[in-house]
Amino acid sequence: MARYKMSSLFFFLNLLLIAGCGSRVYSDEKMKIDQPYLAIFNAVVRKDTFFFISKGGLKRSFIIGQVDSVVHNEKGWLMNKKPYKLVKMTFSEIGDSLILNLERYNEMFVNKDPETGVNSLLIQFNNFYYLQDSLPQKRIGPTYLNEKICMDCYILETSDTIKNQGDIKRLYLNTQVGFWGFQTKSGEGWVREE
Repeated sequence: MARYKMSSLFFFLNLLLIAGCGSRVYSDEKMKIDQPYLAIFNAVVRKDTFFFISKGGLKRSFIIGQVDSVVHNEKGWLMNKKPYKLVKMTFSEIGDSLILNLERYNEMFVNKDPETGVNSLLIQFNNFYYLQDSLPQKRIGPTYLNEKICMDCYILETSDTIKNQGDIKRLYLNTQVGFWGFQTKSGEGWVREE
């Protein structure tokens, strides 16, 4: 019996030693999400509700349900999660004009992998899906949609095949208002209404 207690004690002490020695903390600089990614995220979460209007006068409203920040800043020797930093928001469409059957819920996040220094942007927005480790080239100058002008915007194209005419094909973002507008598969444009 004493031998069993000693072997259990040594096993437990070894686990503590492995867990304690295996952890390391990354510096704040390595965990910091790059400014262009944060600028886009912060522009979107600046207001809790945002509205879009189509050329024909239809309106759609969205409300931010949750904003969250997650940091996992350690790595062990065994089966542990990979370190990362993530800022995330979820939002949903409100009102009477709910048009689509969503295949996934609406969310946006930016994250940073401190080991590789790579940032990622994910946007799932009314069947629009975008996940990339780099931002597209920022379009300097005016971009037109529904006779409205967006200055200096990012244009994101979906990487998924879109099925319905109301699914979003192209999303317009800038660092002043966040989601500035979108275009559906049918070609209909929707612009942010302030």
